[in-house]
Amino acid sequence: MQAALADKSTAALTLPAGLFPKAVFAPETRSLEFTSDSPLRSYYLVNESGFDRVPSAQALNQGLEITVNSWTRRQVCKKGPDR
Repeated sequence: MQAALADKSTAALTLPAGLFPKAVFAPETRSLEFTSDSPLRSYYLVNESGFDRVPSAQALNQGLEITVNSWTRRQVCKKGPDR
């Protein structure tokens, strides 16, 4: 796995052995290159979590709406009307 950084350099990401290896990449990463020689199907997942230090003054509207039904605790994701 390789990460392409903002300054156009690349950084190799070493994956540990195991069925679900994890790797951390720099915030400056602009793209990831992922290959696999395994006979099994391969995929990757990028997860970013945390909180804004300063909340935005306006609601973000980027075409995805997530609502939680408090009665069933079921999450519903749908595209917003502007996308």
